[in-house]
Order: sequence, then structure tokens, then C-alpha cells
Amino acid sequence: MGTVIKERSVIQLKITTDYSIRIMLYLYLKRGQVLSSEEIAEAVKIPPNYLHTVTGYLKKGQYIETIRGKNGGFRLAEPADEISLYDIVTLLEPEKINRCLEADHQCSRKGYGVCVVSRFYNLIQDDWNRKLKKMTLKLLASNPDIQELKRLLNQQPEKSSQDT
Repeated sequence: MGTVIKERSVIQLKITTDYSIRIMLYLYLKRGQVLSSEEIAEAVKIPPNYLHTVTGYLKKGQYIETIRGKNGGFRLAEPADEISLYDIVTLLEPEKINRCLEADHQCSRKGYGVCVVSRFYNLIQDDWNRKLKKMTLKLLASNPDIQELKRLLNQQPEKSSQDT
């Protein structure tokens, strides 16, 4: 028997990015309301002491507003229907999945444009960006199932064993 290789994720978002998406979705679901940091932290399962770090990024990106005072907290900046995961992810993550795709085309092999690996990364990057741009807070809030997500993102659903 051959060696079994455990399947694992290759691309992983920073935890700050994941928290940001969760905060934004929760604020979207509670649009118009000013929510305390305690409520947000509890609702989306984020450590309360880290919430202010994450909301600082979202405020800097002008996606949320901070309301001061006794009944203060956070609320979603408007208009919010078209805020996409691309907007949130690119606020916190490097814009490209590999350094060679950046504007300066940094490549240790000096192979930009002729390197098959670079071309492959570019295809992945284009697909990743397209899907992130399509996935808006409004769409996430509609809570689509996996088949609907695949349809919405222009992927053909994989056939399950029940389909054959």
C-alpha cells in the first residue's frame, strides 16, 4: 500500500479576516442597530479583548461606524448590500495569493510571463477574486445552502453518490 496523504487546506485566511467577516455579517443581519462589543463578541464567538482590534480595521476601511456614549457600540456603514467578501478580505490579507502576481512581479526565477506556475497562480487568483466579489453580505445573509452557493458562483454542483 502507498502512503496516505492527509488532505488539507492550502490557502488559509488569517483569523482576523475570519472574525471580520463574521462581525460584518452579524452587523448586516442587525442593520440599523447599534450593537455593543459584548453582544457582538458573544454572538459571533470572538474573544472580547480581540474584538476592538478587528473592529479597528473595519472602521479604518469605513465598513462600520463607532457610536460613543452610554448606548454606544458599532453599526454597519451604509450602503451595505454590495459589500463583498472581496472588500473585507483585501482589507486584511495580501491582495495576491503569490508574490509573483503582485504589480512588481517579484520572481526569484525572473520567469514572470513565461512561467507555467505563475500562469496557474493567475488562474487561481482570478477565480478566487471573482467568487469573493460575488459573495456579498446580502447574499450571505440569505443563508444559501451549498448547492445554491455553487449555482450562484457559477460552479456546477458535484454529483453526490445519491445522484448516480
